[in-house]
Amino acid sequence: MAASMGAVHKLMRAMLDDADAFPSTLRAVLKEDLQVSVVEFAEASGIPQPTIYKLLSGEHEPNLRTVRLCVRAI
Repeated sequence: MAASMGAVHKLMRAMLDDADAFPSTLRAVLKEDLQVSVVEFAEASGIPQPTIYKLLSGEHEPNLRTVRLCVRAI
């Protein structure tokens, strides 16, 4: 699951600029940049599916470990 550094940059910028932007940016990166499902991303990243759904809904704010796993998967 290798994508451009542009996808990593989008995700990091969203996290640093506005915590509220992280869910929509992660959703866009999965759909547009990586073209993967939540299930596929969960498998590639090692992040449990329920955690990813919580991140996408804004119910859960990512911690540093989760961000690292996202970046490595991208």
